[in-house]
Parts: sequence; C-alpha cells; structure tokens
Amino acid sequence: MPRLAHVFVLVEENHSFNDVIGNGNMPYLISLASANGLATQYYADAHSSLPNYFVLSTGKGTSITGSEGDSYNGVVTQDNVVRALTAAGKTWKCYAEALPSVGYLGSDDGAYLQHHNPFAYLSDVQNSSSQATNIVAFTQLGADISNNSLPDYAFIVPNVNNDAHNCPAGMTTCSDQQKLVAADQ
Repeated sequence: MPRLAHVFVLVEENHSFNDVIGNGNMPYLISLASANGLATQYYADAHSSLPNYFVLSTGKGTSITGSEGDSYNGVVTQDNVVRALTAAGKTWKCYAEALPSVGYLGSDDGAYLQHHNPFAYLSDVQNSSSQATNIVAFTQLGADISNNSLPDYAFIVPNVNNDAHNCPAGMTTCSDQQKLVAADQ
C-alpha cells in the first residue's frame, strides 16, 4: 500500500453523499475527490455535529448525548488522532476558518463554531500550549502550501457560512444549492 505524504480531512455539513458527489454546483470539491481520495462509507453516528466530529477524531463516540450535543463544553481524554500522530512523530494542524486567534480553544465566536472543531476539546491539545498552536486560521493553509510546509495530517474546518450548513454570508434565506455552491467556493 502506498504511503501518503499528507492527509487532509475536510468536513462539510448536513448533506448526503448524493447531494454532493455528482452535483454540478460543486466542481472544485468533486475535483479534489477525483484527484485524491474520498471516504464513501462514513455515515453520521449521532444527531448534532459534535458527536460525529468526535468519531472522526477519536475513532469512537463519546459519552455526550443528544441533549448535550453541540453545547458540550467538556474535555475529551480518550485516545485520539493528535495522540496517535504525536506518538508516530507526525505533524498535524487544524485549519479553521474565522478562528479568532492561533490556538483558540474557546467557544463559538462569530462564524467560527467550536463544535465543528474537535481538536479544541482534546485533552492532548487543551493541556499543551505547543499542541494548541497547531490550531490555526484557515488562511495559514495557503501559506503552508506556498512554503512547502504542510503537516502530515490536516483537518479543515470551514466557518458556518461556508460549510454547507447555513446560508452564505449576507443571506438570511437560501436554497440547499446555494449552500453547496458557497461551500465549493
């Protein structure tokens, strides 16, 4: 099996595989999937976003329930991707759009949603300022590409206006297709 130099995880919100793959309104995302890789057997594990992000980052669900859902504000101590990457000597970054500041571990702020960033909850990040500095603004991705300094593993967190969950910035109502077009752009 070939080794990959870099792994990028990009999570969009609230649309099915069939809504996205093959959708003419998402040519960029489809081109990335075609040229690289696409997880075709991932399904939501729970309702509300955060429990699903924990499955992606820890390999299993957490003890939070639907009633806590996205308002959970605890720390996750179970094994996780940061722990595994660090132990393997690999680098990682979480590129979060609208992040208030590098290493920000706080709650939702404007278009940035903490509950779409599982790394902000992980004890490995919460308890290490050096690990926390791996949570960076989305704009850092372009700089890292230009400087040939991409991490081994990258988790990309679009903001609420660009993750296909809500309407694009400046719109109070919109269609699903408008949400998907904004996410693709």
